[in-house]
Amino acid sequence: MKTRTVLFVMLPGLLLISSFIWPIVQVIGLTRPVNQLHNTKCQRVPDLPAVEDAWIDYDADEAYLCGSSQESRQHWLPAILHLNASKLPEHSVDYVAVMDLNTLKHRRLEIVAPTEVTKDFNTHAIEGFHRASDRKHLTLFLNSHRPPAEGRDLAPKLGADSVIEVFETRTGSNQLKWLKTIRHPLIRTPNNIVATSETSFYATNDHRHKVHWGRAFGIFYHVRSDIIHCDFASGETKCIVAAEGVYNPNGIAMGAQNKLWQASSGEPVLTVYEIQSGDHTLIPTDRIPVGRIMDNLHVADDGSVYVNTFPHPLHWVKAAATAGRNKHLAPTEAWRISNNTDESRHLGKKYKVELAFADDGSNVMWPTSAVPWKNKLISTGIFSETVVVCDLS
Repeated sequence: MKTRTVLFVMLPGLLLISSFIWPIVQVIGLTRPVNQLHNTKCQRVPDLPAVEDAWIDYDADEAYLCGSSQESRQHWLPAILHLNASKLPEHSVDYVAVMDLNTLKHRRLEIVAPTEVTKDFNTHAIEGFHRASDRKHLTLFLNSHRPPAEGRDLAPKLGADSVIEVFETRTGSNQLKWLKTIRHPLIRTPNNIVATSETSFYATNDHRHKVHWGRAFGIFYHVRSDIIHCDFASGETKCIVAAEGVYNPNGIAMGAQNKLWQASSGEPVLTVYEIQSGDHTLIPTDRIPVGRIMDNLHVADDGSVYVNTFPHPLHWVKAAATAGRNKHLAPTEAWRISNNTDESRHLGKKYKVELAFADDGSNVMWPTSAVPWKNKLISTGIFSETVVVCDLS
């Protein structure tokens, strides 16, 4: 009788541990070893601080990078509730650079835009699109988290006035010419972008709300958000919700066969969607366990997908408190997802998920993107002092 009573009392606790606490322990990596893989042949590229994301022009072997300063990131990064806009410089120090991937030489582009665009230009992600009739003509999409127009001191209450800035340039140019600012009620907390034409794109809203009490408890409490699609070909910006009820959607990338890949910074699962050509909505077709919370992802020229992950996110959170200026190391991993071609595919294992790169944080610091190019991996980090290029061969 006593045994039954004890089991009856313990059962709710065991269920709580198995269904709620243990998954959190796994996600935050409390029992996870620090891996090291392909991190001995890495080269730092100086003078490229705080680069959150990169887009590669494979025609020209060049990477387009959007960066800032560590100090600005410490005060202002709405995605992680750094909302002290009053400490930002009066005029933005954010930049867009182009790096030759063969020589690692780089240059910053002159941004030709109205003052209201450049003054509060606070970059996050970058995406490019080639014009079909002239592939040297590039349209670049960047999400910019402007401080609220009502006043920088109101940022903790109102959040960011986030927009998508659209630019054009040409391969080899030193200028980035502003075309349009995209603002819409559905563009709330934009994180990553995938261009579908010169005048349309998908974007993830990493949170449902710009500011909300629940955002301070992200590991334990989630309000599902969405992925949107916007089109401004007519001159009027029209946006729709393409996928609803998504856990902390972060990086997205366009894959083969009309597929959209989406990483999550809230659950250790990568989702694959089928793009509906008629209305641009997204139908989920696959959910791929990765075992890590993720940031940006990029598609290699062979069709495989590389995703940057945080195997020990609590270390990343500690580094994020000062935007990396406290030098706290945070381990990092990049995973490669590809179509499974071995015999296990007949057992339902459609995808192969394998570790491609790992570092304890001493070589590659606080990366948010792991971008494949040939046999190399370009690591960029929203808090990093430099871009790092590692040889995976």
